[in-house]
Amino acid sequence: MDYSTIIGTIQPFIAPIFTVLGSCIFAFFVDKIVLKKLQKIASFTEWEGDDIFIAAIKNILKYIIIALGIYFATLELSLPEAIHTKITKCTMVVIVLLVTIVIARIAVGFVKLLPGRSEGAFPGSSIFINVTRITIFILGFVFVLQQLGISITPIITALGVGGLAVALALQDTLANLFAGLNVIAGRRLRQGDFIQLENGQEGIIEDITWRNTLLREQTNNNIIIPNTKVASSIIKNYSTPLLEVFVIVKIGVDYESDLEHVEQVLIAVATKMMEEEVEGVKEYIPFVQFKEFGESSINCEVFLKAQTIIDRANIRHKFIKSIQKEFKIQGISIPFPTRRLLGDKS
Repeated sequence: MDYSTIIGTIQPFIAPIFTVLGSCIFAFFVDKIVLKKLQKIASFTEWEGDDIFIAAIKNILKYIIIALGIYFATLELSLPEAIHTKITKCTMVVIVLLVTIVIARIAVGFVKLLPGRSEGAFPGSSIFINVTRITIFILGFVFVLQQLGISITPIITALGVGGLAVALALQDTLANLFAGLNVIAGRRLRQGDFIQLENGQEGIIEDITWRNTLLREQTNNNIIIPNTKVASSIIKNYSTPLLEVFVIVKIGVDYESDLEHVEQVLIAVATKMMEEEVEGVKEYIPFVQFKEFGESSINCEVFLKAQTIIDRANIRHKFIKSIQKEFKIQGISIPFPTRRLLGDKS
């Protein structure tokens, strides 16, 4: 075989090969240089959307560019129509799947971003993120079927028939799914809210998944509650309408105590605590209410305020220690509980 014959044999493949190689080089350049430059520029902007776009196309854009290079290379080859059609379809399917992944990443990124921009919104939970991601992938899958020339009508019909059986088998799961969506749509609960259920369980809302609501206790233990229980339960939300909460401390003093003096001491200690402790509400003015004549003491309640429900225990802890110390200095007695039993004439 002479030189001209060899050249004639490989010549049809030269342009496609260079097209593929060029796309690979360009993909490497975009991934390693252009995206890094854009990422650095985006870090200086206030808008978070550009960070979402760059994160979405990172590690994906290079494959899209290479797939497009392969697609254009096949156009330059003189292949049989059937083979050319199959290669084109396969390439387009890969491109569609990659673009679907990018769109899903962008959508999920904005869904996660939305809670900080929308008052009362709760789309950052797992259930909302998963619904968004699944919806986009379903649309991408439908588009892929259309590219392959597969009719989706029989598939939809089959899903409609089988959907009833699946719904019956997954009654509890679907009930929790829609209960979770109902909780989110109601906008009464948000991630980070400290809530207490009617059964006494309490904690910070960490997430709402497609099946459960996750609460984190102050001891950092997790409480996993079915969404149906949350949707039907009576809930006390300590985070709305204000984060500040009252801290009520009950104290009993001796019957011989000067109540005016006791009240002054309690208010002085409480006011100092509100001003000095970071957990306290500085502008709040504490007050005292004498409540009852107890069996061995006159009982009262001191009303303070904490910044959040989490701070309530610390404020109570520090106030009790301060009061016990101040009462000793002021000579105010906190009597031991005593009871007179029947028949005791002493």
